[in-house]
Amino acid sequence: MKKEKISFVVTEMSGYGGTEKILNTVINYYAKDETNCLNLVSFYSVSGIKWCDADIKTIDILSRKKKNNVVLAFSLFSFFIKADVDKVIVTNQLALPIIKYARKFNSHKFEIISWVHFDLVQGPMSSDRKISAILTSADKFISLSDSNSNLLSSKGFTKENIYTVYNPVDLPPMIIPKSNDGIYRFIYVGRLQFLESSQKNNKEFFDALTKVKDLNWILDIYGDGEDIDIEKKYVSKAGLSDKVVFHGWTTNPFEKIEQADCLVMTSTFEGFPLTLVESLSYGLPAVSSNINGPNEIINENNGVLYDRGNIQQLSSILENLVKGEIVFDQELIRSSCDKFSSNNYFTKFDKVFDRGNNE
Repeated sequence: MKKEKISFVVTEMSGYGGTEKILNTVINYYAKDETNCLNLVSFYSVSGIKWCDADIKTIDILSRKKKNNVVLAFSLFSFFIKADVDKVIVTNQLALPIIKYARKFNSHKFEIISWVHFDLVQGPMSSDRKISAILTSADKFISLSDSNSNLLSSKGFTKENIYTVYNPVDLPPMIIPKSNDGIYRFIYVGRLQFLESSQKNNKEFFDALTKVKDLNWILDIYGDGEDIDIEKKYVSKAGLSDKVVFHGWTTNPFEKIEQADCLVMTSTFEGFPLTLVESLSYGLPAVSSNINGPNEIINENNGVLYDRGNIQQLSSILENLVKGEIVFDQELIRSSCDKFSSNNYFTKFDKVFDRGNNE
């Protein structure tokens, strides 16, 4: 059987995020298949060598220090005008038209597949220009959520070429025990971004916590980011220093957490938040802003949604959790992740590569 040559094109990777984790999982899975020949093409990003441990070739077109769109366009065009490849999977929408234009001059008429890792309705990829890039340049679309699939379908993208795969999470062998010392333990896992205008919007979480600071709880934060100093100062000013613990960046944090009661995320936008599903897989309920992505994951059996920006509503939920007025069954929480198992995920992903029939 002829080997299928596949390029994954990525940008703006820090090396530590959920997107990298998913990409690494997918690339490793298909790299093990001898009928595939894979490479990773990155630009404006930390080198894929630092986060992708698959045995494939990594090509760094432009480093993060050389942000010049003209140079980028020329470099991408030059690479794909002569690339010997069958499929190109692209995570950045604005690269799509360049790659499509290069395909016109390439004797290998490769397939272009868009794989956006953010919400197309509310997130930074939602501009008319970026949506148009998918509609006019991609042959297929790998979707992280029903909302993304529905949006593209409503815009005229052929429904048969939209593949809704979500993200893969397998159940770990353990449940993280609830706290047993009378202290309710909230956890946050992710980048530290403070402002309401940022993706993670941590300020909203802290502001809700200040309204319940007299209750018996602790917040364990696993993550790092550009706003860590701002957040530490804000926590101190709010009188929460004895209740909020910054653990810094932690590899595989859920494997190291000994006790916890609930994950909280106050994001302004997401794609399909891997951290959220990982939390559920360990039996931890979640509280999240009611945005696309989380609202397809959280239900009455595994967590609570609140209206983004409604700090009073969020603080009331946190209060009821601490007081034991909202409780969840950990086995039911875990079972809510079944649809996101790796087996289901790769069965759907195979169809992108024409190894099955699309649903």
